[in-house]
Amino acid sequence: MTDTLAEMPEATRAVAVLTGGGDAQGMNAALRSVSRMAISCGCRVYGIRDGFYGLHRLAKTDRPLDETNGHRSIVDKMKWDYMSWAIRDGGSALGTIRCDEIIDNRPLQEDIVRKLTSDCHSDSPGPYGLGADSLVVIGGNGSISGAHALSLVAQDLAKREELTRPLSVVAIPASIDNDVPDTEISIGVDSALNVIVESIDKLVDTTSAVNRAIVVETMGKKCGYLAVFASLASGAAEVFCRERRISRERFSELLSDLDREYASERRTAVIVVAEGGKQKRGFVADTVKDFRTRPDDEAIRWDVRESVLGHLQRGGPTSAFDRILASRMGARAVELLSRRDAAVTPRMVQLQDGEINFVSLDHVVQKIKNGETAVSGDVLLGRANLVRELSSLPAEDLDDDCGRIVVLTGGADAQGMNMAIRAAARYALNKYRVETIGSKNSFTGLIEKDLRPLPWSEVGKSKMRQRRAGSVLGTERWPLRFEPDQKRQILETLKELNERDRLRGLVLIGGLGTALRAQELRDYLAEHDLRIRIVYVPASIDHGLPATHATLGFDTALNVVVSSCDKITDTSQAMKRVSIVDTMGGGVGALTLMGALAAGAECAIIAEDLDPSRDGVHTKTSLEEATGRLKDLRDDISRPDHRFATVLLQHRQFLELDLARLHGRADEIFGSLEARRTALGQTQLHSQAGEVFGSLEVRKTALGYTQRGGNASYWDRLLGTLMGVEAVKAIMDDSPIDEPKALLVRLKGDRVEAMDLAEALQNIGGGKPWSEATRMENAKICWRYGEMKELFRKISVFREPSVGSGSDSPHTTDTEIAEEGE
Repeated sequence: MTDTLAEMPEATRAVAVLTGGGDAQGMNAALRSVSRMAISCGCRVYGIRDGFYGLHRLAKTDRPLDETNGHRSIVDKMKWDYMSWAIRDGGSALGTIRCDEIIDNRPLQEDIVRKLTSDCHSDSPGPYGLGADSLVVIGGNGSISGAHALSLVAQDLAKREELTRPLSVVAIPASIDNDVPDTEISIGVDSALNVIVESIDKLVDTTSAVNRAIVVETMGKKCGYLAVFASLASGAAEVFCRERRISRERFSELLSDLDREYASERRTAVIVVAEGGKQKRGFVADTVKDFRTRPDDEAIRWDVRESVLGHLQRGGPTSAFDRILASRMGARAVELLSRRDAAVTPRMVQLQDGEINFVSLDHVVQKIKNGETAVSGDVLLGRANLVRELSSLPAEDLDDDCGRIVVLTGGADAQGMNMAIRAAARYALNKYRVETIGSKNSFTGLIEKDLRPLPWSEVGKSKMRQRRAGSVLGTERWPLRFEPDQKRQILETLKELNERDRLRGLVLIGGLGTALRAQELRDYLAEHDLRIRIVYVPASIDHGLPATHATLGFDTALNVVVSSCDKITDTSQAMKRVSIVDTMGGGVGALTLMGALAAGAECAIIAEDLDPSRDGVHTKTSLEEATGRLKDLRDDISRPDHRFATVLLQHRQFLELDLARLHGRADEIFGSLEARRTALGQTQLHSQAGEVFGSLEVRKTALGYTQRGGNASYWDRLLGTLMGVEAVKAIMDDSPIDEPKALLVRLKGDRVEAMDLAEALQNIGGGKPWSEATRMENAKICWRYGEMKELFRKISVFREPSVGSGSDSPHTTDTEIAEEGE
């Protein structure tokens, strides 16, 4: 694992990297990205074990840094495959231990900087150094502050000409609490929220069986982000956090309120409390005990229990989002450090509006000192109030003057649809006293008048249903255009609803076909002077919809792909196999390429990389290009220590005949000795190929409809909730409506907002007539195809770098750095 540092060439640049503070899922993915990007630039990379405690040991040791002498080594030489397996794991492969002794200890800080930068071959007396000119620190507020302190010391020593070389410092935010300012989200937050939501799912399963309320405690002493957003995603009854503290009186009042809702078929209730939301330790248990000892005439009908999740929130597999975010941030950090001029201004990598940029460490640390976090207290308080609005029992009488809202799901199903239905129905009831009507089986319900009300108990009595994939209303695929009779029947149904119930609008949840039909329906209603609002909520696992940075279902499907690839890679490595994994994705390669990036796969073959023909289906040309990609992969994995690979293939881009031919060619390329392949229980024999490359076997797995099933991820549940609420707000807008309106609810950066649907659809073709090709081009922008492709190319498979030249490293100009720091 560790080479002798003194044997490394003097000409190469060196990067030191460490993880500090509390561990967070995704740290290993960030380490992998930093290491591989730096190695591809021809740099040496050294991992500092045990975080800032390792830096303390580094400064105090009098032995060569890689000598263990019976003890844990201080420094690891990071090789290409060092972090290959750890990309999926929580924690940190290098370890992370806090070290308060470094804080405000200027002499120790100077010793650390000198040891980091001093040359391995120094003739001066004393211990060896790393010869590093760059330091990457991955961690939370404490680690970022520590990185800032070391950067100030390095700058001061450089001015006094006491350093062998200048030291550039870049920080990468990693904290499950999401309390690091100047970034929308930190590494680890998404994984921790998935753990919390999945834990609440399990608690709901048991509590609903025995009519029990459960108080769930999450982490978050200084920031209630985890508690608030986990509550929104899990359908909790109430949430308390630092920004919205709980008292014994308020807790007792809440339990009494829930007891009154018992008669409305509420059989379980989840109350989420963050560490920082409690008045004093043990008060929850004391309040629960008080309720249990009440006289029979005052006792509630709930059995109340408490569950502390604790450090479970830091463990488990890293989510696909965190793996990709960590990879993007790590790569950008190395891009900044690749500049060959004087030490760059110390900066932190940030996520803003979906883009990876930089911000001054001085600016970030000042905000940390001021107690600022990624999300303001007012925003968290507003979201906490929304939790109660969506869970509390509405008034018994409805306001007939406010009208009714119809909701339906169309096209292929996507995870998160049920949460959008729940949020729309409950928010309309609680906020506007308006009932929502569900259309069964998409537009068929409007045509056949198969409609049913969605009362509060219907959309909330089964939390198991709301978290599942599919649609409780049913959904169907439709042609891109309605038949004339179908439009007439839909108009007739809507006019009847309007005359009887004062129809306010439609909420249509689905894919691109649903969006096109929403606009067509709007134009048809305008011809017949029916003035309502139609709001479209994008839901598609393909991520191929216009003007939005996220669609319902994509995150869950991506996690299914990644977790499946994790299992496939385990057996591929053991059996020395090349595994070809077929994924969905329609005409858009987001699911395949991002799945390959998050799973650590070696190759991805997607639609955007191939020449289209015949309505987006690729034939002979793409077959030849895909074969060439496999031959390139054969050369890339020819090292004796890496004789296996995982290839993700976008299934739809090949006709079935060509797909079979491609698998046959894969056998020839990799030298399969067996003539079989597996695809979800079906086995197809094909010709035995000769040995071209060793004895690697080729196996084929089609993930199929597993990508549409299972429980929705935290993000899809949250996005469904926020989009459902925004859809109702758009319909209930008090502004006068002179003609029918069609709106799109989209995610832009970290904001959910409504925009004109016609404008969004026009952007698909850039003003040109709509087609599959123009849709793919538009989708490339939404899912950042260019960035993802380049990142995957650089960190997927090993290629011998041009040592010391850094020729493969993109350089960031002074102007770009200045602009990103604004």
